[in-house]
Amino acid sequence: MKEITSRRLKVGDRAMFLHLPRRFCAIIFTVCIIFTIALLFMSGNYLPKSFWTSRPHRIINDENSSFQRKDDGMNDSASILRLLRAFSIVHNNPLFLLDSKALNCTSNDFNRCLRVLFLSNHRNIEKALSYDRHYKIENYANGYHLTKNENDSSGFVLIRIEERQNYWFLHGIPEINLHAFALLRPPKIKTIEIENGLAKLSFADEPIDKFSRRLRESRFLECNRTIAESMKLKFAEQYNAAPVISDNFLSGLAYFRDTLLKVNVTAFLSGGTLLGWYRDCGIIPHTTDMDFAAFATDYNEQIEPTLNKDKILKLYWRLGKANDSLEFSVYYGSTKLDLFFLYKMPDSNQSWVGGMIVGSRTKLRLRSLIIILLHKWTYPRLDELCTADLKGHLFHVPCNVEAILESDYGPEWYVPHHTKDFVWHKSHRNVHQAGHWRKEEWSEVYRLYDIH
Repeated sequence: MKEITSRRLKVGDRAMFLHLPRRFCAIIFTVCIIFTIALLFMSGNYLPKSFWTSRPHRIINDENSSFQRKDDGMNDSASILRLLRAFSIVHNNPLFLLDSKALNCTSNDFNRCLRVLFLSNHRNIEKALSYDRHYKIENYANGYHLTKNENDSSGFVLIRIEERQNYWFLHGIPEINLHAFALLRPPKIKTIEIENGLAKLSFADEPIDKFSRRLRESRFLECNRTIAESMKLKFAEQYNAAPVISDNFLSGLAYFRDTLLKVNVTAFLSGGTLLGWYRDCGIIPHTTDMDFAAFATDYNEQIEPTLNKDKILKLYWRLGKANDSLEFSVYYGSTKLDLFFLYKMPDSNQSWVGGMIVGSRTKLRLRSLIIILLHKWTYPRLDELCTADLKGHLFHVPCNVEAILESDYGPEWYVPHHTKDFVWHKSHRNVHQAGHWRKEEWSEVYRLYDIH
């Protein structure tokens, strides 16, 4: 009997299978089926090919979304969902979503409108991507992953967040003409679970329209290092002198920026501060104040009380009206910070900011007789903002920076002039008088605050 049993075991799996208890066999069979389904699920083979492949696409800018595909073809949501699951499994941490269209989907039907651009703050994502064998990974060393479907030309983009001192930096992608961009780290980040908890996804926890604007205004510009090095060699005496405003002051400028952002004002570098960033890659050594500008459309009634109540900034004065030549000046320590408002000329390709000369004919005249001369500085139309690094701090700048500087300082804007030789209401090329305020407007257009 022993010999017969041994012979049957050698016949094959079926003979051995018949000797096992039926319940145990059923368990093994079920496990095999589940394992097979899981493999298919992870690879995407359970889906019709037309669902997870798509026509070629590229990432572009438009008014409604910072990043979205140009064509209306099928999206890559199935592949991306597989990636999200894999990434959650490997790192137990979510990807960060950077797409204003997809942000609208986070509380709705996510699968239908998921887009193709994500951010990862993890360096090692090959392990997660390897779960999806349909895609190959390119350009990891350049700070991003441009994936490509092996069966067609579709794909999606993963960009690694480079966490710099005070902001997020993301490399550009030449293959799809996507520029580098940078943005301040969102103050709050929200994480949600999708696919019944199998995947996680993070995004900025702030109003979508607010974050979308930040994305639109996040294209990163470098200062002109070639000119900066040249100027420092050519004008060594000026640049080797001790600066009036040290680099340490930039934390104060960043504080002013953040204070304005809290009341929904996006300030950008202007005047000599803009020139210092672009030409010198820093602060002009002999400058005595710092300049910001903001779009007049950003003005709101929260600005003045917010600046007046601030414990660190000291509101000095408010000049002008909301619709004409508005300006605020504050002090951070002993350094003056000016905020000008930029107005667009109707039916024109120009913008302008206003300024005032406040003085009296004689010292004994009444305040009602003080004359305020109005000045205007005209610029090329300024509609688009970018971001820039100023000594480790992120600030907004006009995207057409050279056109703005040429308008202010002329075609030789890169040649330095000492501050003592530069008269703010005369030396600019684009300044002209624009009349004066009436006596009865004085109390409205001039408010001086006690800064002590």
